[in-house]
Amino acid sequence: MTQKKFFLYFQAQKFPGMPDADEIRLAATPGEAANLGGDRKRPLRSDWEQVKYDIMQKAVFNKFATNSEIREILLSTGNEETA
Repeated sequence: MTQKKFFLYFQAQKFPGMPDADEIRLAATPGEAANLGGDRKRPLRSDWEQVKYDIMQKAVFNKFATNSEIREILLSTGNEETA
């Protein structure tokens, strides 16, 4: 999963099963996805505050699981704090 796909996925999860999700997922840039996902005129899923951290965790896991280059960089940090 690329950084762009990661961000588009996360923003689209605010609107599962709605046309808004597809529009955000297909955005040309992460900035466009952020603008679309941040538009409060769109009906945000009612449980977003409860599920957003789980969605982020799943997305981060998949990003590193599918990209060996960044996975190796992360693993090379050992027990160092990265953020």
